[in-house]
Amino acid sequence: MQEIISARNLSLAYERNEVVINSVNLDIYANDFVFITGKSGSGKSTLLKSFYGEISPLAGELNVCMTQMDDIDDKRLCELRQRVGIIFQNYRLINEWNVEKNVMLPVANSKESPWQEHSRTIQICSYATSQREI
Repeated sequence: MQEIISARNLSLAYERNEVVINSVNLDIYANDFVFITGKSGSGKSTLLKSFYGEISPLAGELNVCMTQMDDIDDKRLCELRQRVGIIFQNYRLINEWNVEKNVMLPVANSKESPWQEHSRTIQICSYATSQREI
């Protein structure tokens, strides 16, 4: 099965002297359903931020959707973020919008036709609903 996320000796920090995650190894494969748990301040959100490029690795290797994250340029980061979805603890949704509009926001930035965007949004919502029922 294909690795979606692979980390080798991954260390993450907000500043060089503030290491949050030190030398982690992990593999997440297509169709895996993964929970990241831990105490407050243990680095869960920091790890997620590294998956979509908000934080760059301090050391080690991180590969997300066949994209090496330590030297990613803005164009590739934008393309990656169209493929990777993160649901934040505080959701970061636009209150004035309905669910469909919030979900369509990253999809709408793609080069798909409006019909394809709508179809993809329905797929995403259906998947999220089915996972919630597990």
